[in-house]
Amino acid sequence: MSPMRSRFDPAELGDRSRFRLIDEYLHADIIIFFKHHYFQQRGWIIYLHVLLTFIALAYWSLAGIYAGYPLLTWIVTAGWSIIIMAVIILPSHALIQYWIYRAIGAPLTRFYYSFRHIYALVLSYDFVFYPREIFVVSIVPLLLLNLSIASAAAVWESTRFYFLALLAINIGSESKEFAVMNYYWKKRNRKLYSYNCSTGKSYIFEDISRSNSQQESVGSS
Repeated sequence: MSPMRSRFDPAELGDRSRFRLIDEYLHADIIIFFKHHYFQQRGWIIYLHVLLTFIALAYWSLAGIYAGYPLLTWIVTAGWSIIIMAVIILPSHALIQYWIYRAIGAPLTRFYYSFRHIYALVLSYDFVFYPREIFVVSIVPLLLLNLSIASAAAVWESTRFYFLALLAINIGSESKEFAVMNYYWKKRNRKLYSYNCSTGKSYIFEDISRSNSQQESVGSS
């Protein structure tokens, strides 16, 4: 059995005979990247997110209608949920991502938080990621937090309406994660590597060495 190849260094991705740059974006423009791959490059992952959001909202609405809550309760519950998500859930989401980055060996990590767009972002600099690691970073916090909120709604009946509202709003706010997964899923047949530069830019490269070697073998046969 051959030894496992060590992780690529970002400088190695600059070898044009082996890698091709297919995407790049400024961290300041990351919202544009998310919106493009959520609204304009839709796939089944995006439709799944829309469906999950609709189901969560419908379940919350049915719970409120069944309980006969007045309009003021709905407004207070929605406002409470948005505040809890912004103050507790988003930082918790980012913290889980941080520990995942640390677990896979990412050396330098930074937090970004936006009240305007209601998102928290964790970026690890000058460290090459594989697509499967991007999926793990996207899925694990999503599952852990939503399962925790859903469990709380199931256990505490007196506050179920509040937790269901929090669940619906939290699922709806996770479009960023679904946009990232949608991007990599659509390119799943390509061997990709990505890294974030400390200068404020992200790069995604495709490994073309295999296709080049295949072309050379065809040409020499």
